[in-house]
Amino acid sequence: MKRDGAEDCIVDLQQYKTVENASVASLKTGFLARKDKTHAPNLKRCAVVSAPERDIAGEPIAARLNQNVGDALAAAKKEAAKEGFAPNC
Repeated sequence: MKRDGAEDCIVDLQQYKTVENASVASLKTGFLARKDKTHAPNLKRCAVVSAPERDIAGEPIAARLNQNVGDALAAAKKEAAKEGFAPNC
C-alpha cells in the first residue's frame, strides 16, 4: 500500500502446516532488526494472527508456538547485537 511520507506498507503472510515449521530458522529473518525500521512511520511489526488451539493430532500448540516465537526473537536480537545494532526490545 502506498503511503505519503513513508515507505510502502507491505503485509507478508506466512502460513505453516505445523508449529515445528514455525521455527527459529524460518522466523528469525522476519524478526531481524533493521535501523531504518525502528521508528514511525516505517516501524516494522510482526504478529501471530491466528492459530488453532490444537494441532491435527489433537495436541495443544500454544506453548510450543510461544516458545518458537520467543526463540526466534532472541536469535534475531543476538544477531542484531553481532551486527552492532541492538534494538529496543
